[in-house]
Amino acid sequence: MVAAADLGVCMHMSSSNLDLPMKVVDMFSSKLPCFAYNYPTIGELVEAEENGCKKPNGALFKNESQLTSLLESHFGQGVEAGINNIEKYRKNLDTFVTETWEDHWREIMLDQKEKGCLFGKNIIKK
Repeated sequence: MVAAADLGVCMHMSSSNLDLPMKVVDMFSSKLPCFAYNYPTIGELVEAEENGCKKPNGALFKNESQLTSLLESHFGQGVEAGINNIEKYRKNLDTFVTETWEDHWREIMLDQKEKGCLFGKNIIKK
């Protein structure tokens, strides 16, 4: 059902600012681009132009005004034009669907451990 949509919108807000919404993982696994509420860790999942990403897979918003602006900028010229506008996000999800959990873990966690930093805190190397 998720794959039948053209765009997902995630209003998930993390009380800890550490968790990531599985609904976005489901969307991305179906190659469904997403506009998501912007909180500190969401950038680990939603790569957006507003954060300097050159291959965005979605966009971020902080309030209803920003979400409205995103929807107007993408769909203001009609549904067909809007679908064409978000197609760039869908293309950039190819990597997401081919990368395994282990690939991502190695890239993120092992790299941070080797740098002596894990979860934003220095760890003691033995």
